[in-house]
Amino acid sequence: MLLCEAVPENPLVQLRRIIGNLSDRQCEILNGIYDGETSRNMAERLGVSEKTVEKHRSRIMSQLGVTSVVKLVRLITLLKVQGPNSETRRLVTQRPNSYSTQPGTAGEVV
Repeated sequence: MLLCEAVPENPLVQLRRIIGNLSDRQCEILNGIYDGETSRNMAERLGVSEKTVEKHRSRIMSQLGVTSVVKLVRLITLLKVQGPNSETRRLVTQRPNSYSTQPGTAGEVV
């Protein structure tokens, strides 16, 4: 192999790079998808239309090269298991569980 030949990028490194280039809104949508939130709920929470959420989801899936939400969730799970780095730290932040009705009980179903 010549020194100037391009070395193929590790798929995990490539995935982290793509995630790192997502906009903040796309990361919000991606986290919502991972959390099992519906497009309608994300739209209401973010103050945008359901169609906008679906368009963001479509672009995210296209950028990551996945064809289903299940595959998308599997990729994000893989990244979360591997641990955060500078590109993926926005994906590992936890939002309070929307089922909680009391302050200070985020993540607990009451």
